[in-house]
Amino acid sequence: MSEARVVAFSDLHIDGGRHGTTNPATGLNTAWESTARIAKSIADYAIEQEVDAVVTPGDLYLNGWPRPEAVELLFDFFRTLSAAGIDVVVSPGNHELINLPRGHRSPIEHFRDLAHVHVMTGPGVVTLESGLQIATFPWPTRTSLLAPGDTDGKTAPEIDALVAQRAVDQIARLAEQVDVRRGPAMLAGHATVGDCVIGSSKRGSEMDLAELFAEPVIPLEALDVDPWQHVAMGHIHTRQIIGGEGASGRVWFCGSPDRDTFTDEREAKAFSDIRLADNGSIASVASIATPARRFVTLPLPEGLDPAYAVDLLPLEADGAIVRVVLPPGSDDALGAEVRRVIGLTGAHVVQVERPLPPRNDSERVVAEEGIRPLEGLDLWMPAQGIADDDAARLREKAAVLVEETGVAA
Repeated sequence: MSEARVVAFSDLHIDGGRHGTTNPATGLNTAWESTARIAKSIADYAIEQEVDAVVTPGDLYLNGWPRPEAVELLFDFFRTLSAAGIDVVVSPGNHELINLPRGHRSPIEHFRDLAHVHVMTGPGVVTLESGLQIATFPWPTRTSLLAPGDTDGKTAPEIDALVAQRAVDQIARLAEQVDVRRGPAMLAGHATVGDCVIGSSKRGSEMDLAELFAEPVIPLEALDVDPWQHVAMGHIHTRQIIGGEGASGRVWFCGSPDRDTFTDEREAKAFSDIRLADNGSIASVASIATPARRFVTLPLPEGLDPAYAVDLLPLEADGAIVRVVLPPGSDDALGAEVRRVIGLTGAHVVQVERPLPPRNDSERVVAEEGIRPLEGLDLWMPAQGIADDDAARLREKAAVLVEETGVAA
């Protein structure tokens, strides 16, 4: 084959439901409907462009026990691609393991009987009729990578480091199974990788990330090697290229295709259109925007008539998820009226808050080494004189960030 073309996406979390309401016309959560629209747009694009395969490395669901309608919504996606004769390669992430009872099959097993769908619950290489080779490695777990006794006498960080090393060995064995004479090769996996960006901050090397995350961290140099012409990663929701310039790098995080929280407000949401040449060169990647939900933070100036709050909304804000920041000294009545007025536009106000008091740098809090983020926040807020109600809201938002990024709370 002269060129292979693959669509890749990850972290769909179709039944997340965050900041959704019930659509009275369908009975479905509007967040579910948004994610289902995105899945349909990916399938439609893949069919229109006649790609060779669609690859999704994990976290299709929020957990390992999805509700029936969430399964059916994803079935619609897989059925569409299957009927079009497009190969789909799917492997699990960490969320498919959450709440999954011991001995139960992964929810992605539901799609195994569909034609052209390749369900990979373990590491392996799928070779398509065209010669395209797609290797997968799922979320690295202790139970799959460690033997009894391997953890004896080791601390939690040491165990995570051992799991990461076993995962690196596993990836190297996958590379040995690839035959570059047959056709292009790519790798799809689900894990944290050193040098990735979490939110808006670069966290540094895999050693730095290992201190931040209570999970294995795969070093970039284990992935940025031949025979992989492209590495499509899931798990980190910020879409990014690692270790490359522009769009020329080998290792990418697909990123989540929809917005779930206000940390996603300014992030572009997209999936990958990957072109792999048969000469072994690094693949070219195009980012295809998704119809993701829009999140808008709306700070209100002092003295604003609530009736004019809608004038501050961006154009095409119908259906947007809105966070209103009231001016200092505002009362709850203003917040309620602004919520009502904005709601009439079709936007959905999910938060009404007041700005935090000015930062006081005169009193510094020294945290002990190894303290967890939420523990540190609990120490910092009283020292800054933050009111109890504001502190509770701030901690709630911090907990959302902890959940989204996978940081140990």
